[in-house]
Amino acid sequence: MISIYHPELRYLWLPLGWSIATSILIPMKHVLVLTDFSENARNAMNYGSVLFERIPTVFHLLNVHRPLRDSKYEGEWLDQWADQVMDDLGKWLKDVKRDNKNPRHSFNATAKPLPFADAIKEAVAKNSIDPILLPTKGPQGAWENFLGTQAVSVINTIKNVPIIGVPKAFKSKKPSQIVFSTNFKRAFNRNELEILIVLAKSLRCKIKIVQITNDRSLDEFQKLNKEYLTDIFGGLEHSFEKIKVKTSETAAINDYVRKMEGDMISLVNHRYNFLQKITQENVVKKVTFNSEVPILVLPELVGQRPVTTDLGQTKRMVL
Repeated sequence: MISIYHPELRYLWLPLGWSIATSILIPMKHVLVLTDFSENARNAMNYGSVLFERIPTVFHLLNVHRPLRDSKYEGEWLDQWADQVMDDLGKWLKDVKRDNKNPRHSFNATAKPLPFADAIKEAVAKNSIDPILLPTKGPQGAWENFLGTQAVSVINTIKNVPIIGVPKAFKSKKPSQIVFSTNFKRAFNRNELEILIVLAKSLRCKIKIVQITNDRSLDEFQKLNKEYLTDIFGGLEHSFEKIKVKTSETAAINDYVRKMEGDMISLVNHRYNFLQKITQENVVKKVTFNSEVPILVLPELVGQRPVTTDLGQTKRMVL
């Protein structure tokens, strides 16, 4: 199968079959990569280069540090400390460029002071970011207990951008199977799933749509949402499965991923799924459900998603 990359117009034309209708035009992506210069952050960056290997991508590297006014240094020492931050960032950027020779990829870097969420919001708005790539466990220091407080801060604060969390111990590899978790209790919007679809098509990987429940059957609204999801994933290799909850939903999805050798978990961050429950509870103890594989958190686009209208005995999906 042949893909065509246009270096000047910066897009990838990816034929998925013999019909023009099954082909997609993938525009350039802008990915925000959070870094504290650790091996963990470098691992997340390496994973990003694998995920977007075939897609023209600008990686925006962001270091978030303590405000200079909060530093214990003053005068000349303060200037040296600021210079050191920029020097470390420059070295990190140089190493990243050295290790990534993909002509479709380019890089830039910047450093911003805390608060953490404000720095990310500014970078997202300025660079039209989609998505954010972050390590889900960092060393003590700039991101103290990052897996707990900071990761959840990003998920709860950045509402309109996909977030990819990369576990510290995960070894970067090209995904062949993505596990998409849903209970079909809400209707989906194509725009919500856009990054998932783009990755699945460019990487040519399967999507396992998993419902975690002990219910015996779907109600009419869930059936309708399942049908609509089938339409959205049309042209992609996908299948549906239902798994039972023995101890918890988080344990169920992790056990399934291990059993099926899934390479990524994806879900929409909405009030009906278990991620929303986790982010509203003591996440430092629950550790954002301890996934062994990367997690793609998709934003809920409430104003754009389909709704169901009830016309007598007939239900139909409208946009």
